Amino acid sequence: MSVRLLREVVSILLCLLAAHQAFSQFQPNPLIKHYGIRDGLSQGVVNSIVEDSDGIIWIATEDGLNRFDGYNFKVFKHQDAVNVSSDNFIQSL
Repeated sequence: MSVRLLREVVSILLCLLAAHQAFSQFQPNPLIKHYGIRDGLSQGVVNSIVEDSDGIIWIATEDGLNRFDGYNFKVFKHQDAVNVSSDNFIQSL
């Protein structure tokens, strides 16, 4: 084996080792939390999601407007005494 070929093989191995070290620092599966009806979401179909300037997540569903503060859901639904909406179906935010 020539010296040049040996240097190229060593360089490639060092690059692979460096790449392995760099990528091994990242978690292969980041923590993703799924929320659903059991967690307090009013409905399983989500039509729209918006985050406001305070970090509150607003979720439009077919069964009301949901507010999520990172811990709990609060559901806002149509009230007959208030003539603002006709049902709980929220299409978009």
